[in-house]
Amino acid sequence: MLKDKQIDPESLNVTKAGYAFKFADLDFHSSKRDKKMRAWMDAGVGVEMMTSIDMKKSERVVLLDEQGQAIGSALKESVHTADTPLHSALSIFLFDGMGSMLVQRRALLKTTWPGVWSNACCGHPAPGEDLMTAASRRLQQELGLEGISLQVALPHFRYQAKWEGLLENEMCPVLIGTCPSGNSIHFNTDEVLEVDWIPWQPFAAASVARGKNAYDHFSPWSLMEARQLRESSALQALLGPVS
Repeated sequence: MLKDKQIDPESLNVTKAGYAFKFADLDFHSSKRDKKMRAWMDAGVGVEMMTSIDMKKSERVVLLDEQGQAIGSALKESVHTADTPLHSALSIFLFDGMGSMLVQRRALLKTTWPGVWSNACCGHPAPGEDLMTAASRRLQQELGLEGISLQVALPHFRYQAKWEGLLENEMCPVLIGTCPSGNSIHFNTDEVLEVDWIPWQPFAAASVARGKNAYDHFSPWSLMEARQLRESSALQALLGPVS
């Protein structure tokens, strides 16, 4: 954190042209904005100077081959197109131990599925970041939750979904954990519009139902994940026989 001096980002020696770097034979070009943020950090300007929107614009996702091996990275803000490459992600379901699950309504400024209800939390591991570290980071960033014990219930979940011409294409392990419903959820309004608790069993049943139901407005991945979680021994052990 800067205490004794202020640095004007415009005074930093940042060239106007973008630059390129290489991962596993894939070339990616960063934007001038991304380079300026990197220059701020190199100059000792704390992360506090960057809003969460700024940090999201510099966030990178890990690109994968068909076997799930990392082959490079790309800026998250530019990776989602009509032909989105396969990339690494994660999804988290949180339960209160009394038959309910935490859900969130995605912020209206989200690139994909804005304003849509979904499971507790989703995200992308950063290059070099392990799954559990990424999951804990996202819980803190989106919901202000810390110290949640998580386990992987669906290690090989993969899906595709389309929204207004954009393709989501992810290898997305699904993690589960317990969070008492009495906990205060201090969610990040850049990420989340609102949160709620809903009963798990009707949601799980809706995930396999045909036709209209009370939860068909939820994100497609949350319903696809719930469909497989219904048969997960890890979830059954977490929730007990009444789940």
